[in-house]
Amino acid sequence: MKIKTLISAVAAVVISATASHAAVFDGKYRATSAVGNGADHSVWLQGGLGTVHGQFFGSDFDFAPAAGKLMLNSDDSGYLKGRAQSQNDATSGFDVMFNFGSVPGTENPVFKNEGVDPIGPIRLLDMTGGMLVGFGKLAGLNLNAVLKPANYQFAVQVGEGANNKNQKLGQAFWFSLSAGKGCTLCDENAQIRRLQTSSYRGDVNIELAPVPLPAGGLLLLTGLGTVGVMRRRRKAA
Repeated sequence: MKIKTLISAVAAVVISATASHAAVFDGKYRATSAVGNGADHSVWLQGGLGTVHGQFFGSDFDFAPAAGKLMLNSDDSGYLKGRAQSQNDATSGFDVMFNFGSVPGTENPVFKNEGVDPIGPIRLLDMTGGMLVGFGKLAGLNLNAVLKPANYQFAVQVGEGANNKNQKLGQAFWFSLSAGKGCTLCDENAQIRRLQTSSYRGDVNIELAPVPLPAGGLLLLTGLGTVGVMRRRRKAA
């Protein structure tokens, strides 16, 4: 009876943990370009980057296969990182890193709806800083990102329908860009040169898929392992 009771307790905890995690979207995810409403991309840069080393670069960048990774923790900390390839030249693009945290308690952002209604709970976060480091023909173009708008009218949003492209689980947020130190490409063309004197905006629109094994599954395995040890000890006794 004790073993059965323990199994029931483990199952109850797993269900509880899985439900709470689903509600706030804690955990690890694979990130890919959101497909649906408007242009499809992982990362969008206003106006594109013009011609660099003989190659035209538009606004849209996609995470390379299995390269986009999102991590969210219960305290709102987390990150989105990955290699975003230009849709014009897959050998060039940016290695991106965005960090997340809690929205300041004095702010009250709202969900930004761009034509796709959410179908479940939405989690709102702060984007505490970001970097886009160029590779390939864009090597030497390092960009800093800050949350836009700065007044927290909108925030980083996560949930089903949050990517503003479809109603799948996803993420969207908006940021301002400026050239970082050591920008060796900033004199390449007028489009990039403006990053030294004024910021322009970008956004992220991604679909998310949980990375197995989820936290609930790990807990279940741990619990079942404990049950197995207890059974072996009883047989030995």
